[in-house]
Amino acid sequence: MANITDYPANWRLQTIGGLPYKFVKMSGRFSPETASIDWVAIFRASDLILAMAELFPGPITVGNITIPQGGVMPGAPGLVAQSATFKSLDTNMPIDPFGVDGGASSRTYHPYIEVTVNFAPSAYQDPDPNDPFTFLEVTGNESYEVIYVPPGDTKLVDEVNSDGENDETPGTGPIDADTGEVSGTVTLGYPRVNQNPNLPCAILVPTTEWNVRWRQIKNTTFRNVISHRLRLIGGRVNSLPLPFLYNAQPETVLYAGQSISNSYSWRDDNVNSSPIDLSMKLIEKRVVWRGITVGHNHVWEPGKGWVRVLIGPDKDEPMYRRTDFNFLFKV
Repeated sequence: MANITDYPANWRLQTIGGLPYKFVKMSGRFSPETASIDWVAIFRASDLILAMAELFPGPITVGNITIPQGGVMPGAPGLVAQSATFKSLDTNMPIDPFGVDGGASSRTYHPYIEVTVNFAPSAYQDPDPNDPFTFLEVTGNESYEVIYVPPGDTKLVDEVNSDGENDETPGTGPIDADTGEVSGTVTLGYPRVNQNPNLPCAILVPTTEWNVRWRQIKNTTFRNVISHRLRLIGGRVNSLPLPFLYNAQPETVLYAGQSISNSYSWRDDNVNSSPIDLSMKLIEKRVVWRGITVGHNHVWEPGKGWVRVLIGPDKDEPMYRRTDFNFLFKV
């Protein structure tokens, strides 16, 4: 084995925080939009915790907003540290990176470790406290609410300007004979009263269930600020557009609850005050009816269509009270 005690004098590389290291190798894989790189280097065993603190820095707090951070790969700032493993550089000798056995002789423990870091793309590459979309993880799943329309509240009308025999041989009506695209204007016949009590008639109302995850919120910030803001918006709809939900329009998003968990940490300063991971559930309902965006404060009235519902002693309050959800992320 080479005389590794001479290594530090020959190491040219340093971390951003000034820790010397010797780069060994890397391997990985790429796909069209993601990547996973295993990066290997030698560090002094005594620098392990300092190196991990650089790779996995704690979140920063700007005002009342806590933003997760990530250490980036040397030469590839688009890749952020996801995990790290370490072992003794000499498999025949143990290591003591935490300094537990301070009275041991210099030959008891190996002074160097091999660290393997996995780097991959992350949502926290360029967080901005003024733009929640840059530090939130947003996923959505769209489905449909089905509204039954009584047949007695319907009329039937024929479309009369197509002379095609069937769908396979379109005529000169609204379907282009060459491309199959709809063209022209459909001419409607004279509406007639529906006399079939079994006519199936339902309206599909698009709804999107959004899950918005906010990681590593400072414990005291969550207790003293964020928890109160969550209680304020619970069961309400947004009064203003929501940039973090692709500018969802007012009254179309209902705050439907959250899941809260402690993010238990290895950092000494977080042992008794672990950060909070927050997952928020928001339901978007959006229909355009006669040029108006319809949301959660509207219902379908048979024979009329979408109408706004007012409740309360004076019948002048909406079903869901309106609140600015962006207040949740106010710095």
